[in-house]
Amino acid sequence: MTSRECIAGRLADEWLAMLGKLPWHDLAIAIRRRGPLPCGETTSLPTEIGLLDVSDSYEWVAETDGAIRIAIEVFDCPDEPALAFRERIVERPGAS
Repeated sequence: MTSRECIAGRLADEWLAMLGKLPWHDLAIAIRRRGPLPCGETTSLPTEIGLLDVSDSYEWVAETDGAIRIAIEVFDCPDEPALAFRERIVERPGAS
């Protein structure tokens, strides 16, 4: 793993930790409001190796109002594969 990939991985972990703190309800509101368009943002952040783009997205895993998948990709060139990818499933509160 290159230092570029390590930095991208650290950035992806931090971004996922930040988004992972959002309650299921807030993510669900954003998905409903934007639907059927994809829900997420891309942000350029300065790092010690230059600008990296962090792209986050969130969507229903299978059914509306069920679990939500948060995905993070970090890349330096949109035409190349991501340097880092992370995802987390946020279960609906009260779901069994």
